[in-house]
Amino acid sequence: MSKRELKKQQNRQQMIQAAIELYSKKTFSEVSVRDITKKANVSPALLYQYFDDQQHLFLIAMQHENKKLLQELAQYTTIDEVAKGYITFFFEHETLFQMMSHFMLQPKGDETSQIFVEESSKLFQVFKEALSNVATKEQLQVETQLLFSTLNGLLITYKNLPQYSKEQSLAHILSLVKHTLRKIPTK
Repeated sequence: MSKRELKKQQNRQQMIQAAIELYSKKTFSEVSVRDITKKANVSPALLYQYFDDQQHLFLIAMQHENKKLLQELAQYTTIDEVAKGYITFFFEHETLFQMMSHFMLQPKGDETSQIFVEESSKLFQVFKEALSNVATKEQLQVETQLLFSTLNGLLITYKNLPQYSKEQSLAHILSLVKHTLRKIPTK
């Protein structure tokens, strides 16, 4: 690889890493292109050579964080393990939780949103595979959608309640997950 290609890769990776770090502390609307490029030590104009816009960079950064989640979930085989691993991951990795929540609550309807759809599909497939061992074939798609939506709803609803410590919130959500999993029609 030439020095020029290596520098291009480094610049791109620096901007992605800067975006991940900034979005772990602030919401999308609180982070500017200038903030990202300053942290990455590159010019603001350079961002547009690698990404369509800030939303595109945001989604690429989210994609990088989602890879960590997929690697974590790959070690589990049962739906109980996958569900617990999914919830626990978001308690340990605030950045991805914030990024996904932002996008789910304020989607942008252009080509860059396809990245979000693809990343969600990868997660959805993990749940579908784990559920295929217990759910009826006729109900697999519906049960996968319901469980995935339920887990995300539980995280959004209970993860940051002020009256609960982090440990209490996690325990509460996991107890609700256990209850939810008992309701899945089995083979």
